[in-house]
Amino acid sequence: MNSIDIIKNYLEGSLSPQDFQKELYYNKDMENLLSKETQIVNTPNLVHNSRRKLSCLF
Repeated sequence: MNSIDIIKNYLEGSLSPQDFQKELYYNKDMENLLSKETQIVNTPNLVHNSRRKLSCLF
């Protein structure tokens, strides 16, 4: 599974917060992808769901 699939699966709910957190810590491809400066399209439902799910990690 590539980094985009990992993020997508997490946001869709098919990857647990614990497994996503492990990927963030141990997957070098995830670090590289998330370190790049990119343009993000504002999709209200995606942003809302992302904030809700990411808040449980911290």
